Amino acid sequence: YWWQHQTYYEEGVCPRPEGCYAQMPTILPEMSDAAWDYVAEEPGAEEQWSMVWTQADLVIGGGGQIIEGAGITVGPPDIYTYPADVQTFFDECTAKGGIVGGTGGVKARLPTTESGYTCWYDDNKKCWDFLTYSKERYMGGNRGCPEQGLVPEQPQVPAVLDGFDGFYQGSETATCSGAGVGPITATEPISFTVEGNQIVDPSGTVGNIDIDRSGNLNWTWSFPYTTVEVSAKFSKDRLTGSTSVAGNITSLTSVDVEGVSFQVSCSGSFTASRVPQ
Repeated sequence: YWWQHQTYYEEGVCPRPEGCYAQMPTILPEMSDAAWDYVAEEPGAEEQWSMVWTQADLVIGGGGQIIEGAGITVGPPDIYTYPADVQTFFDECTAKGGIVGGTGGVKARLPTTESGYTCWYDDNKKCWDFLTYSKERYMGGNRGCPEQGLVPEQPQVPAVLDGFDGFYQGSETATCSGAGVGPITATEPISFTVEGNQIVDPSGTVGNIDIDRSGNLNWTWSFPYTTVEVSAKFSKDRLTGSTSVAGNITSLTSVDVEGVSFQVSCSGSFTASRVPQ
């Protein structure tokens, strides 16, 4: 192979008018053969290796060919400009010390899920100004931030629990003192019935006691010489379905006997659970 072209390589010329590039299909296999022979230490391998690279150098270092009418031209820099309304939005954001695309928080009460440009400003209030890609404008943030185009804020409605009707059993612990007696602490069992979210007074002495929809009970009862105040909270365990109540009770009794005033005050707490039916 290589010796067939040795004369041309020594003269530094290519034998064909189409140039040395046409010899590449011949040169590449010769380079491969020369490499294998060189590794295998075949006789004459070193000379063959040197000659085949001389052959390749005529192509690699030939300087190439001139391609008429083509070249590389450096044009003007490619400067991207935003639409006028978007650029105005950017300028307004900068004017109020904001950053477009910065990290600020969550934009709440938006009437759309469309993306766009967000300006975060006022680090204390975490205010935001939002321009969608379709050019809709919204503003919001924490309390005190300007608002525009947002969904009305929904009022906070207390959680409404199921009814508390049923029969309850528990205990009450109270401490009383006054009129030269006490303090005396005692614990007693208690029981009562709830119907229509009211604690039923079977005797009719004080009347039924209302429980509101959230389970709160606040009740004051006054009659001659004594005032009683009760506050309690009914709660329901969503996992077990059980219902319980915990509260506090205070009372004050004041009596005048022949110009001498006697007072007895009591305070305590109670808990009870609804008995499964």
